[in-house]
Amino acid sequence: MAGYKQLKLVIVEDEWVISLYIKNIIQNHFENIIICEECQSVDAAVKAINKHLPDIVLFDVELLDGDCFDVISKVENSNFQKLFITSYSEYALKAIKLHAVDYHLKPINEKELVASIKRCIENLERDEIVRYAKLNIESEAFKKNVKEKSLVINKKNETLLIEYSKILYIMSDNSYTKIFYLNKKNVESIISSISIKKMEEILPENYFLRIHNRYIINTSYFKSIDGSQLNMEFGIAVPISNDKAKLLKTKIL
Repeated sequence: MAGYKQLKLVIVEDEWVISLYIKNIIQNHFENIIICEECQSVDAAVKAINKHLPDIVLFDVELLDGDCFDVISKVENSNFQKLFITSYSEYALKAIKLHAVDYHLKPINEKELVASIKRCIENLERDEIVRYAKLNIESEAFKKNVKEKSLVINKKNETLLIEYSKILYIMSDNSYTKIFYLNKKNVESIISSISIKKMEEILPENYFLRIHNRYIINTSYFKSIDGSQLNMEFGIAVPISNDKAKLLKTKIL
């Protein structure tokens, strides 16, 4: 347990002698637990929990101005490990419904309390593992989604992803290609070692069309055709072959 990160704990107990006893047990057995505050009332407990956002809270059920269930109902976030300590057994069912880790009757048994706190730590460790696993899955899914919607350009020292929707057109330059794309409101270009033929295979055909031996366009930016010239948004004009002009008209119109 000592290798786990530091944890924050709040004690909610209206008898200072018992609070001190609990504090001593924790300090003797758990070097990675920080006791943030000891509270005797509902109001003080609510303020302490909202301020410190503890990982574990030990509750006496009956407090000076109410009970611990009032505290749980008033805090901004009750997503912490809950341990209940009381002289009364009739609150056990209510505590279980609040997902209590354990319920101790006074007088407190030190070994049993230590075992309960260890269970709290195990729960927190498990939750942390699950959370990171979920984040990794979501991150990988996001990366996959981005890649599926983007052209991947491998440069010497980096890999660039250009969204298909941002690509205006691609021009062949011998064995290389020049990709013209939108970066915010500016038209920029980048050289790629991917051939025009390979580009035609890679790019999704529902958005892109090879209109000339040297040009592939994103049909989303098409405006008009003037003879052998195709006009696009942003004042771009590129050549188009006769057969591709006919094909484009059937695709667009």
